[in-house]
Amino acid sequence: MSSQPLVSSLPDELIEQIFALVPRWAYPNLSLVCKRFLSLISSPQLYTTRFNLGTTEPCLYFCVESIRIDIYLQWFTLSMKPQETCDGEILNDYSVIRIPFYPLPLRSPYKSTVVVGSDIYLIGGWGELTSPVQILDSRSNTWRDGPNMTVARKNPQAVLIGHKIYVMGGCDIDNWFEVLDIKTQTWTALPSPGADHGLCKYFRVNPDAFEGKLYVASSKKDYTYEPKDGTWKVVRDESSCGELFDSCVIDNVMYSFGILGNIKWYDSKGRVWREIKGLEGVFPGVKLIRNYGGKLVVMWSQRPEEHSENRNVRIWCAKIELEKRHKDEIWGKTEWLNTFLKIPMSFGNTFPWVAVSIPM
Repeated sequence: MSSQPLVSSLPDELIEQIFALVPRWAYPNLSLVCKRFLSLISSPQLYTTRFNLGTTEPCLYFCVESIRIDIYLQWFTLSMKPQETCDGEILNDYSVIRIPFYPLPLRSPYKSTVVVGSDIYLIGGWGELTSPVQILDSRSNTWRDGPNMTVARKNPQAVLIGHKIYVMGGCDIDNWFEVLDIKTQTWTALPSPGADHGLCKYFRVNPDAFEGKLYVASSKKDYTYEPKDGTWKVVRDESSCGELFDSCVIDNVMYSFGILGNIKWYDSKGRVWREIKGLEGVFPGVKLIRNYGGKLVVMWSQRPEEHSENRNVRIWCAKIELEKRHKDEIWGKTEWLNTFLKIPMSFGNTFPWVAVSIPM
């Protein structure tokens, strides 16, 4: 009798169907079995098969950058075990995979990321003017060039509405707002809210929260932009720009966090930010917040103590289940919490810069 494992004796097409039913967090271990398994797991076709079978799961893509000029950006994927708890205990099952970065010697991380299907668009520099656009294909984890913006930008914000990417800020006010038509891959300049809107740190939201409108906070007021007719409207006479940082949308509710890491949600009827109950003081120093398959994911970094022998920066992640109990109350429960990546202090002030969640 042959000692060859039963699965290995099957044709590639059938093994691919089996792998499509296996949770993604188990892929790193499967890829170690043999080169054939590694090749099948690395193939873009597996993504298509999972999509067709309806077995895709959220996968978090994130970037870590160092202040050292001789170290480039590094991208990773994080997949968490679907069943996180057992008898109330938080488990640590996950997989982290390093992604080869684009071969150019980039010295500044990209500020904004926009997901278009399986593509991740990297737009604008962080503290450095950048006009090139780069695209990461999450199916094959390969890079390609996108169309350059009409102007170089630093610290802009971008959002996808329909088949277009809208980009704001990070340059002279005359070129403050432009849009990329994804189908034609061409950029077009658009009008700003006006000369008095004030330039500051802008934050973006998923347009689903405002019926296809873009929500923008400036240093003076908060606005919405209507792509259908190109008009701006003031929705708040006082700015929320300094109150909150990164943001995301889940089930038409916008979520963000304050300077102390307290996570909040936006009451669109009352036009006020409310704190999520049950999470007070749990996540100090939050840097990123994302929609992870209908649940919140927050990320932050923790530097070692001054005299500690362990000189690694620890990257933390938590997944939070949300529950709306009353019209003005949303409660959160931590489902998954772990430090999943350690980076030497020699890299500098390392922490997660950008992240996106993609069904894979």
